[in-house]
Amino acid sequence: MKPLYAVLTGLACLAITAGTAWAAADRLPDKYPEYFNDAGALDEVSMERGVVIIDDRALPISMNVRVHTPNTQFGSYRSLKKGQKVGIHVTSGGSGKGTVDEIWVLPKRYKPTLRRGETRH
Repeated sequence: MKPLYAVLTGLACLAITAGTAWAAADRLPDKYPEYFNDAGALDEVSMERGVVIIDDRALPISMNVRVHTPNTQFGSYRSLKKGQKVGIHVTSGGSGKGTVDEIWVLPKRYKPTLRRGETRH
């Protein structure tokens, strides 16, 4: 009877751990903002051309873009990988076009809340 109890207890602990990990994967780190101007799958970052491509859309990128990951507050754009889910903040520009000034790497299952009409000055 004891071996069965040990197996059932182990399975219960595994289920609780897996459920906690699943829920944590859907949440953002505390240092992340609640809203993003846009989000999607990263296709490319080209500082030479001054663009970031997200979901096949080219957006102007700041040469001083700040990159945030779940494990680092400030990272390099070079650490970004094609296919990563990212959220962005855009500063407003004088020409009416905004510039991506911050990029956050998002958890794979996270569904971002967008505020596309709002930009920071």
